[in-house]
Amino acid sequence: PKPAIGTPVVADREYFQKPMQTGMAYRSQAFRGRGFGSDVIMALSAPILDRASGLPSGVVEGSVDLRQLSRELGQLLTDDGMTVTVI
Repeated sequence: PKPAIGTPVVADREYFQKPMQTGMAYRSQAFRGRGFGSDVIMALSAPILDRASGLPSGVVEGSVDLRQLSRELGQLLTDDGMTVTVI
């Protein structure tokens, strides 16, 4: 099916391709977004599996704004003795 008019096409993005190819969750490297601006983001995605075949039929994806994450972590690190580990 064709995407609705105005819907960003992401078939060329690795965060879409990898879950569709492997059937597994994916975490991207940092890249510039294009759907809601050009912020530096990281994508976390997972396949949507067809119940009958078990094969990927789509992808659900969430993005992390890395500048915002950096600001939030910076505020946490102002507390004495505070450490943050990002995995």
